[in-house]
Amino acid sequence: MNNYYLSAELEKAREAIPMQTEDFVSRREHEQVKKALEASESRHEEKDRVIDQQQEQIKSLTQRVNELTSKCVEFIKANVSKSFDLMNSLAQKMNLVENVNESMKQDKERQQRERRTQQRSHDNGMEL
Repeated sequence: MNNYYLSAELEKAREAIPMQTEDFVSRREHEQVKKALEASESRHEEKDRVIDQQQEQIKSLTQRVNELTSKCVEFIKANVSKSFDLMNSLAQKMNLVENVNESMKQDKERQQRERRTQQRSHDNGMEL
């Protein structure tokens, strides 16, 4: 009876061993995959942080370039009457001809609006 009982227990143990082995392997594989995933997420977060830093730098540099471009345009406009050829050459070399022309056009339009406003004010003052 004892042999029969032990034989049945031994058979149950034999049947359980492959399942336990498979479970152990899958747990081990799961842990490896989990570690790899965590490492990947960490690298991804670091990459995002670097990208954010670079975007801030790009934004800052773009702003500085725009400021310097504006200063160059103003410098050229201020000095164009003194030495047209030199300023024209400078604007061409810096690829700012369109910017200078547009800025000068806007200045001219603003001056015309101011003159019209002054003229209207003057005309309205004379009517009283």
